[in-house]
Amino acid sequence: MNPTSRKVKFTFFDNRTYEYMFGFKRELGQADKFAHNPVLKPELPHEFKRVHYYGTALYDAEERLYKTWYSTHYYGPAIGEADAKAYAYLNYAYSEDGVHFTKPELDVVPGTNIVLDNDKKTHGPTVIKDDLEPDPAKRYKLAMSPYTQGCSVFLYASPDGIHWEAMFEKPVIVVHSDCHIGFCRDPESGTYRVTFRTRCPDRRVWVAESADLVTWSKPVLAIEPDQLDPCKTQFYGMQITPYGAYTMGLISMYDTYDYKVDPNPNKMAGTMDIQLAYSRDGFCWHRAQQGTKLVALGAEGEWDSKCIMPSSTVIYRPDRMELYYSAAPIDHSGFGSIPYDELPPENIGVASLRPDGFVYLHATHDWCELMTRPFAVEDGALYLNAAAAGGGEVRVEVCDKEGRAFEGFSFADNVPLTEDSLAHRVEWRGNPGTSAWERQVIRVKVRARQADVYSLFFPHGEDVGEYWRFKEISCLNPLVYDLA
Repeated sequence: MNPTSRKVKFTFFDNRTYEYMFGFKRELGQADKFAHNPVLKPELPHEFKRVHYYGTALYDAEERLYKTWYSTHYYGPAIGEADAKAYAYLNYAYSEDGVHFTKPELDVVPGTNIVLDNDKKTHGPTVIKDDLEPDPAKRYKLAMSPYTQGCSVFLYASPDGIHWEAMFEKPVIVVHSDCHIGFCRDPESGTYRVTFRTRCPDRRVWVAESADLVTWSKPVLAIEPDQLDPCKTQFYGMQITPYGAYTMGLISMYDTYDYKVDPNPNKMAGTMDIQLAYSRDGFCWHRAQQGTKLVALGAEGEWDSKCIMPSSTVIYRPDRMELYYSAAPIDHSGFGSIPYDELPPENIGVASLRPDGFVYLHATHDWCELMTRPFAVEDGALYLNAAAAGGGEVRVEVCDKEGRAFEGFSFADNVPLTEDSLAHRVEWRGNPGTSAWERQVIRVKVRARQADVYSLFFPHGEDVGEYWRFKEISCLNPLVYDLA
């Protein structure tokens, strides 16, 4: 397993690590769509009119390549998705820049980029590159729920992401999950997790975990629409990605049409977009700024105006977080009801957020302030990810547990941040040493105006650019639980 990160970070998903917060407005990051989307289109005969995420986009740091696995389908008004006459493939493409993709000619189905042929009836696949796996023949893993197997969860392994073999003859989880399976491995604990439905069309998200891929925990209902969601909203599925002390969830929000349009219980007509959820343990999930879209639908008539489906993972790059998604200008019912000749294409695009940009605090022209709960660190080097604009600034104060500033570390002593920085080293006039409060119980205060604050963190010698690796304070006895 990877060693536990020593980097201590304060994020802003909720108030757990804070004593108070005045004036700030918590905001959900809005993913910025690439101006030249879509980046992947259906062009080959076996892609029909759909390049679709049921699938994965990831960045392979070892090979310095973006890699994507995407589904292609053929079905329609006369042939249902589960019909033996329908077609379903898993395909592979790669790119050096994440924008211009190559569809290689492979040997699985010679002359094509297909990696799972129609006999596998690909449905709901997610691919991970398992860097913790000691067996190179199982470096890549895939979870999916083929229609020919009752939509139970099956696992596959591959040495290269191209040549796949079933890991087991039987499903690892017996359910009827006709959706995109979420699948990830925690980089520190090594635990595998999957998200899925238990039956069709029960559009809620369940989760199970395993240490060895053989024995799985009993599925637990992880997240479902609540009283703050509209009556017509359902959760089509949720894709999961580790992020420091959290697992992030990309919820496929399904806003079904009125019963006068679709009176059936399975509700096949509606639009889809992406909202955000987060969890500290993979089982207890919370919404992040509920009701706000992380990736919103495009304007009427645009290529992504009706249905957006996320790739299975968020990609962490040094200067941005990337979210690939597939989209179409027709609602969910269109692919099963519109004659094939009249179908518009489903394409793939990409959107991005700044590092730590899932949720942030916005400060207006008036001073805003927060103070953390008590904690302890071994190294006092402190950094900010924040953006101050138009005369704005962010100031930091280090205090004892009673909230009294240590000498030399007050707001008045602080050299404020007055620009945009992903990793601004916090300094105080005279460069006082931090040894007086290292390994002691402390608090931090942040005061800001005309600024957005994304995170503050103590790297403890780790790479400040690897913003996706961190832990939280314990919110328990700091001298027992926060120190190594």
